Amino acid sequence: MRVCDLAIPFVWDAAYRMREKDYEELSAICDVRNRKELADKLSVDYAPHQTIKVFCLDDGRPTVVMGWTMVRPGVAQIGMFATDDFGKIKAAVSKYIVRHFFDDINTYSVHRMECFSLGTHAEAHEWIEWLGLKKEYEIPGYGKNGEMFVSFAWTRGPDATHVKWRRGGELR
Repeated sequence: MRVCDLAIPFVWDAAYRMREKDYEELSAICDVRNRKELADKLSVDYAPHQTIKVFCLDDGRPTVVMGWTMVRPGVAQIGMFATDDFGKIKAAVSKYIVRHFFDDINTYSVHRMECFSLGTHAEAHEWIEWLGLKKEYEIPGYGKNGEMFVSFAWTRGPDATHVKWRRGGELR
């Protein structure tokens, strides 16, 4: 696995080839009609952000796009989508994220990280919880066609200064 330079073609390619469940999830919250429109939208929305990382197979094929954006001061919303090749680099991506990505929590004084996932996307829920976010609540009717989503979040404890990821998905 390698971290590729962030570029619109990489984001577009991974978005167009994303896993079926990721497509169901993202198309439920975007005003698009097909994979091409979703890839067009995501490549424009994601590519300008420096907090987005594209993870590629050793052959250079973009496989995972993950990042975050500050939605309010101190509150970061994270997101990710991947192709069917995610399993080939899941361990390496996970290691990278817990070693590097979560440093942003401290750098940007994040006191809350949150994400929303399609209620039926069990694989995503498992990984989100492994990363350290906890299920908060179900959100009926969150998707454009009434799909149920699940809210996950992590909040900084009152005594936490320099947050680090701990084995078992605990951030403290």
